[in-house]
Formats: sequence, structure tokens, C-alpha cells
Amino acid sequence: MKRSWPMLLAAVIALTLLASFFFERALWGLSAWGAVFPFAALGCAIVIVPQMFLKSAPDPLERFSRLRSRAAQWLLIGAVSIALLWLLRSRQELWGERRLLRAALENGVWRSEAPLATCIQLAFYRFANAVFLSGADFVIAFFGIASGVLYTAFSIRAARLLFGEDGAGGARRLATVVLLSGGFASLFFGGGNIPIALLWEIAFLTEALRSLRGKGNLALSAVFLAAAILSHLSAAFLLIAFIYLLARTAREPARRIPVALAGAALVLCLAASAIILVLAERKLGFARTEAPPMRFAFDRAALSNALNAILIVGPASVTAVFLLIRGARRAAPSAPIGVSPGESGFLAICALSALGAFFAGSGTIDGGLEWQTLATTGPALSIYALWALKRELTETEHFRAAASALLLAGLFQTLPLVLVDAMPNAAEKRILDLAIAPGRAEAIIADIALEKGETEKARSWYVASLEKDKSNEIVNLRLGRIAMEQEEYPKAITHFLNAHDLDPSNPHNRFELAEALVENRWFPEAISNLETLTVAYPESVQFWRKLGFARNNGGRYEEAVAAYETAFALEPRNDENLRNLVSALLNRGAELQRGKSFVAARALYDRVIEIFPQDWRAYNNIATMEMDEGHMKKAYEILDGALKNHPYESSLHFNMGIVLERLGRVNEALAHMRTARDLDPMYSKASPHIELLEDKLGVKKPVRPASEPGPSDTVR
Repeated sequence: MKRSWPMLLAAVIALTLLASFFFERALWGLSAWGAVFPFAALGCAIVIVPQMFLKSAPDPLERFSRLRSRAAQWLLIGAVSIALLWLLRSRQELWGERRLLRAALENGVWRSEAPLATCIQLAFYRFANAVFLSGADFVIAFFGIASGVLYTAFSIRAARLLFGEDGAGGARRLATVVLLSGGFASLFFGGGNIPIALLWEIAFLTEALRSLRGKGNLALSAVFLAAAILSHLSAAFLLIAFIYLLARTAREPARRIPVALAGAALVLCLAASAIILVLAERKLGFARTEAPPMRFAFDRAALSNALNAILIVGPASVTAVFLLIRGARRAAPSAPIGVSPGESGFLAICALSALGAFFAGSGTIDGGLEWQTLATTGPALSIYALWALKRELTETEHFRAAASALLLAGLFQTLPLVLVDAMPNAAEKRILDLAIAPGRAEAIIADIALEKGETEKARSWYVASLEKDKSNEIVNLRLGRIAMEQEEYPKAITHFLNAHDLDPSNPHNRFELAEALVENRWFPEAISNLETLTVAYPESVQFWRKLGFARNNGGRYEEAVAAYETAFALEPRNDENLRNLVSALLNRGAELQRGKSFVAARALYDRVIEIFPQDWRAYNNIATMEMDEGHMKKAYEILDGALKNHPYESSLHFNMGIVLERLGRVNEALAHMRTARDLDPMYSKASPHIELLEDKLGVKKPVRPASEPGPSDTVR
């Protein structure tokens, strides 16, 4: 039997080769080599597979036993593990949750499938960003590494619980390495919510095993489980094992009170989390994506693609499933003294629940894009596989060989993922090979390019996506936004119009179309779309504001005033709404003034002074109306008052010069005209008036040098 386990894992490697060469889309979890170079997989297999059948399995940590200090052993193992996990990290920018988590942190939202983990990272992100200007990637990496350090400690503890403190040291150390790398756990230390969930999960498993031996704390196990579930809802598969743990422990009358307290602790933790999440929304401004956590978990359940789900998690899952189906032999148990008989049932239930999670949640992996959804099954399956192997392979050397084969198979599956992540072209090839909807892979690659500022690359990939799926509303929107940034407004209109036609009920599609129409100065069409939006959504300040802008720039000033008045009434404290309304009132007042409707114009200017007295234009326009009616003294009083508050406005000085000239105060008029010219030398109309006033006063003009052109000369 000792050869059966290496043969099983060698078969997994053979499946990897088969998938790499021929079935990339069918076996997503094993096909990463195909994106790098299929023949490289063959070369690695030739090197690795023979190692699985060595009589004396290598012990990667055999030198650690020479350290007498347990703290030194932990420190060295932790340092090596962190280094390996750093090398093995997968940023998952084209698939997985890292990109989604980064966007969530930057936008201040917590994800429904991982409320606790997201909120913790979001709170730390706000602190680190405000104090150290750290980005979301730093926060994600920080929590990934911190989780890795603690996960290492719990892995060592779990291995000691499974295989004893004394004897079989090499086997125990090898088991520790398998726990660190098995189930693809190492990949997720690149960042995300999964590392935090994995940490709480292995803490729960370790404390539960201690509780079965009468040494642990059931309430602490409940707290760890609640934290794991709230860090990622996929960890809820462990609830069945927790119920078994309580039932098994409750057989002892003396421990029934701790059992009740543990059950209450789990319920209280989950209830408290709901309260904390509400406070996070109300007090800290954290928004929520999609549905509440429990509803989210219910909505995402599906029964499909289970085979790929098992393969994705890695060789540990394949081994555990094989052992569950076959049934581990128990005739000659090798468990050390003090091991509870309940451990067998507890670990088997953990593995069976994980298998059930594959079938119930495999639909959520979305063709491979969301494969982290089932990663939380990794530690439970790894622990069960190691425990079952140790029980069946009573000889230490046989167990070491099987564990070594498991480790090598896991590394063989991990290596291409690391290479793919480090090679952008390979990553793009891999995602293009996924069994997902046509055009979706191209759209994801374009999204990443757009985030990196590679606009032209993003545009080309979006176009490629549309060629495969013309009904993609989001891609049309993205292309429209790119065209807007490039000031290609007709193209933007075309894409926004396509998006609107694909989903006419979506108000944002119509709004973006209206914005493109406005930028292209097609105001009547923009106004028509915006009026439709304001009728359907009369409480939207954004829609009213844009409608006012389109009307104001389209010359429909009276209607612009009405739109801006509505926006101002909805948000009276918004300074932008106030300034927009003032602009429309001034434009409408000027229109009435040109039509000699001075009374109506004066009413609008008075409205401007009432709501925004610091705007000088209303005073200036009222003064010009008084001038047109011959009321120079009144115009002088208005301009004099305005100039006290706005001494640097050229138009006020110009009109004051006109008034003073008509009042016969030529010297003062000349001074104001010169000030108007000096304040606005490019556009001021004061120069001709200055010459006339200087002629009236007989002011001598300075003699120009021969090299300087005179007033009548043309300068080119």
C-alpha cells in the first residue's frame, strides 16, 4: 500500500500534463502549465515524479531539529515560510479577489461574502492612507503577510497535535510543510480576504482538536469559527463539524455547560458582527456590495462544476476525497496516547463538509475567475488527508513518503500559477482559455489595462470583446468613457447609445449619453434625454444639475433657472448648486436686459444678490441698466458700493469710468479706465476711451524711440 499514494499523486500530475496539452478549458484547475509552456510541465514532471518513489523521502526541515530552542525553531520556520509565501504569492490581478478587494477598499465598500475581513482591511486602509499615504495594495499585502505568519504558528501547532510531541520528528516537520502549502493556501497569501479566513479556520481546527482531548476551550473555538465565517462565508461548511464537536463533548455531563456557552458564543459573535457592520455603514461611511451576507450566501449556491472545484484546491483535496470514498483503515491506529476517538469523526465531517461545499458552491467559481471561493476548504482537507494517511501508514517512513509526494504534487501545481502571475502575456493567455462567456476574458484584460492607465491597450481589448459579444452593455460604456477622455465625442455618443439601447431602463446609461451629447454641443438631444430622467427621478440632484447645464449652454436660460432652482432646493447647502443657479439667473437677466425688460431683469439680479451677495456681476448689470435709463448718480452709487468689495474687477472700473465721464468727472474717469485696462490688458475695452479722455484733458503722450512701433504700426 505504501506505493499507492505516490501513484495517486503521480496520476494527478499526469492529469496536469493532459490538461496542459489538450484540455485547458475542461480542467481549469490543472491547466496553468498550458499558459506558460506545456513542454515545461513535462520537464518538471520528469524531475518531480521520480522523487515521489524514493525509499527515503526528503525532509525539507531536518536541519531545524538541531535547534534546541522551540522559539528559535518557530522563528526559523516562520522566516522560511514567509520567504516562500512571498515568492509563491499570486496577485491574481486577472482573476481571483485581489482586484475586487482593491477596488472595494478604494471606494469604501465592504464585500458581502467577506464582511469582517473587508471591514478590518478597510479601517486599516483609511488609517494607513491618511497617515502614511499607503495604497490599497500595501494594505492587502500587509494583512496577507501577517496572516501568513500566524498561519505558520498554527500549522506547527496542528502538526504537533496530530503526530505528537515526541518521536517521528521528521514526519511532523514534513506535515507542517504540507499544511503550509497544501490546499493552495500559499497562493492566497498574496492578498485578499481568503488569507484572513484561512488563519481563523486553522485556529478553529486546532482549538477544536484540543477541546476533543479535554485541553481546549470550546467558547474560543466558537469565536474562531465565527471569525472564519465572517472573514469569508465559504468557511460556513465547518458549522456541521462544530455541531458534531458540541454533541460529542456534551456526552460528558461535566462539560455540558461549556458546550452551551460555546453555542451561545457562536450566536453572539454572529449577532455582534451584524451590529458592527451596521455601525460601519452609518458611522464610518462603509458601503455594502450586493445583498447582506446570509442572503448573499444563499443566492450564490449552485450545483455545477464540482470536478474543477476539487481540482482547483489541489492535491490535498484529491487525496482527502479518495480517502473518504475508500475509507481509511483503522485496524492498527498509530495515534499517540491521549488522542480522543472523537477526532476521527470530527476530521471526517470536516472533509465531508468540504466535499459538500464543492458541490454546493462550485458554481460560484465562475469558470475559474472566482476560484478563491472554495479555497477555505484547503486547511480542513489537508489536515484530514495527513491524519488519515498517518492512521493508515503505520510506518513512519511510509507516511513520510506519502506526505512528501503530496508536497511535491502541490508544488508542481503551484509553480505554473506563480509563473503565470509573473508573466503578463501568459496571464492573458490563461484567462483567454477559461471556459467563460465569449468576450468576457477580453473585457477583464481591458479593465486591468484601464486601471493601469494603458488606455489604448484597454480600448483594443474592449473592441475585441465587442467583436465576440456585441450585447455587452458594460464594454460599450467603458469604450464611451475612453472616447470622452480622448474628446472623441461622436464615438462616445455611439457607444453610450448602444449601451442605452441594450438596457433602456438603466438611468446611468441615458445620463452618460446625455453628457456626451452636451460635450458635443448637441444640446436639444441632451435636454430631451435629461428631461426624461428628471421626470423618472425627480429627487436626483445630479440629473437636475446636468439638465440645467444643458439648458444654460443651449441658450434656454429661463428653463435652466427652473432646473437649477430644483437642484438648489434639493441640496441648498451645496455650493455648486448655488453657483450654477447664479449663472443661469445672470444669463436670463442679461437676456431680458437686452430686450429692454428692465423690471424683470432687475428681479433676477435682486435674486442673485439675495442668495449670493458676493457676486459682483449682478451689481454691474443693474448699474448698466441705470446707465441705459440715464440714472447716472444711481449707477454711480451701485458701482461705488460694488468696488469697495471687488476692487480688482475690470468691468466695474470700466463702467465707473463711463459714469464719471458722463458726470463730467473726467480725471476720475481716466483713472478708472486705466485701472480697467491694467487689470485686464487682453480683453478690456478701455483703451479707446483712455485715448479720448487723454485728448480731452490734453495729456501729452510719451515720445517713443525710433525702434518702437507707433499706435498705427502693425506688429506681426
